[in-house]
Amino acid sequence: MHAKRVLSDDLVSRLEDKIPAMAECAVNTAYINALAAGSSVMEVVN
Repeated sequence: MHAKRVLSDDLVSRLEDKIPAMAECAVNTAYINALAAGSSVMEVVN
């Protein structure tokens, strides 16, 4: 059985700071995959 690891507040904050960049990469990947599959893509700007 594995011991539970407790994350420090600083580590959690640093990981949370990475969420916007990770989300942007996920959206870009989904966009490219949809186009590659021949699907239509609607892009909303602003």
